Amino acid sequence: MVPIYADGEPARHFPVRRIMEKMIKNSKFLITGGTGSLGQTIAKTLLLQGASEVRIFSRDELKQAEMRQSLLQCSIRFYLGDVRDENRLEQAINGVDYVIHAAALKRIESGEIQPEEVIRTNVLGTMNIIEACRKNGIISCTGISTDKAVSPINTYGATKMLLEKLFLAASRNCKTRFSVCRYGNIIASRGSLLDKNSLLKAVIYNPQMTRFFIDMEAAATFVIRTLLHSPGGEICVLKMPSYRIDKIIREMARKKGLVVTEGIPRQAEKIHEILINPEETVIARDKGDYFSLSPGIFPCNLLLSSKSKSSGRISKYEQ
Repeated sequence: MVPIYADGEPARHFPVRRIMEKMIKNSKFLITGGTGSLGQTIAKTLLLQGASEVRIFSRDELKQAEMRQSLLQCSIRFYLGDVRDENRLEQAINGVDYVIHAAALKRIESGEIQPEEVIRTNVLGTMNIIEACRKNGIISCTGISTDKAVSPINTYGATKMLLEKLFLAASRNCKTRFSVCRYGNIIASRGSLLDKNSLLKAVIYNPQMTRFFIDMEAAATFVIRTLLHSPGGEICVLKMPSYRIDKIIREMARKKGLVVTEGIPRQAEKIHEILINPEETVIARDKGDYFSLSPGIFPCNLLLSSKSKSSGRISKYEQ
């Protein structure tokens, strides 16, 4: 049944390939952090393609109520809970086929002040997800990472780097396929730079700063594709363009009638993010619109010899 929004309009048809549609049909999915912008888009996409059931696991009852009202005639269930709570997580995950782990504390400034709380959710919560997937025989689980996990300089990025490490390690001795999606900023996601509803003041912290951006529908499709098709044990890094932040802020400020001001550069943020660090290029395989990083597929002697002939590393070890 096609999802219908509360205003009576049918849900948009996001670009999901036919082979993915067949795998989605009659399958059950759990999305942690499912009331977030990305989680909601993924849920609507899965429901549109005939998913038997989509479960939303989050700790915000207001967002769950709003999401419940926005989707009518859908096979969707809501579970209040926190990924820190192992027992509640296992209740929610029991009986599903696929899991998307999007729950996380993401505010960089909060993470620098209260790192222990970010660790409890982003790292210990991830460990709980992995253990619940193992116990319940989940087919595939995909974790959401970020470009800030690459050579991280803040707490949020460091915890996402650990999520990647935990997922890769879990895939080595478990029937569940664990994979990771890594990308930059999602356009118009709640609280992001390009969320027009959250831009209350226009501040440029560094005129040279750049960021990677992707639109919401493309991010959702990339995550679903990775969940269904990844063999596990890999980080899928989406190819995406980067933009000068100052130009974006000035244009948004012009449209909203805001005065642009300059702020002091924030220590916990990089001027330029990167999607793959130099050390990872030796294991990167070009897959068209994304790179696959699979640390376990190369013998140690190849990795140790990566210092020689740094140019062409990808093509050399791709064979």
